[in-house]
Amino acid sequence: MKKLLLIIGLISTTTFSQDCVAPVMMNFECTPVQTVSGVYSSTSNAFSGGINTSANIGAYTDDASNQWDALVIDFGAPIDLSVNNILKIKLYSPTRSIELLSKLENAGNTQSATRGSAASQVGQWQEFSFDYSDEAANTKSLQKVVFFFDPYVGSGSHVYYFDDVTWSSSTLSTKNDALDSSEFLVYPNPVRDMLKIRHSSGIEQVRVTNVLGKTVISVNVNSMDYELDLSVLNKGIYFVKVSTDNNFRTFKVLKR
Repeated sequence: MKKLLLIIGLISTTTFSQDCVAPVMMNFECTPVQTVSGVYSSTSNAFSGGINTSANIGAYTDDASNQWDALVIDFGAPIDLSVNNILKIKLYSPTRSIELLSKLENAGNTQSATRGSAASQVGQWQEFSFDYSDEAANTKSLQKVVFFFDPYVGSGSHVYYFDDVTWSSSTLSTKNDALDSSEFLVYPNPVRDMLKIRHSSGIEQVRVTNVLGKTVISVNVNSMDYELDLSVLNKGIYFVKVSTDNNFRTFKVLKR
């Protein structure tokens, strides 16, 4: 991979009353306590709605001349991945579907761990999660969080919007794992074979991706209840995206 070109962040004059408190890294309602580089700025949320109604968001400008330009958050010390090891970011791409690549690096960029996302939607906020739980006991001294916006397409300059860069725990529930139990129900989790999915107004599609962002199962559904056969998959972490006619949720599922 080409050496990263780190460009000093273009930060607006907006000031915040407090520093971001871990596990929040950046949310544009508070001041980042880490060193951040890359061509980005704080702006008002012109796309408020769905999962993101924050007043302020980040605008990242993808460099037309450098395929591997990136947003880099440098902690200045090894990141503690023992508890909070799921990296999350909200993304809004106004005109094109893109992939988002995340990477943890050490100070010299000689050791790293990389995760990819599924393709984004256009014109709506999405939250992407990157599982680094298997790096919790690493000896690489990873201290940088790096985001590549649309890294595999190096032509043209584009602006992408992001928010709520946070860490969260990888702890899985032993009961029903549902983001909103009044609408979505996905269980059991962990699962061995059949994953049961329910939505009150009907399921249209279910898509399963692995930790590298590759789609491994995709099925069209027309039912309130659906049983998804995961027996063909290897053991590990997967992301199950359940789509309805006007909504979707992504669930992290452990396949045993």
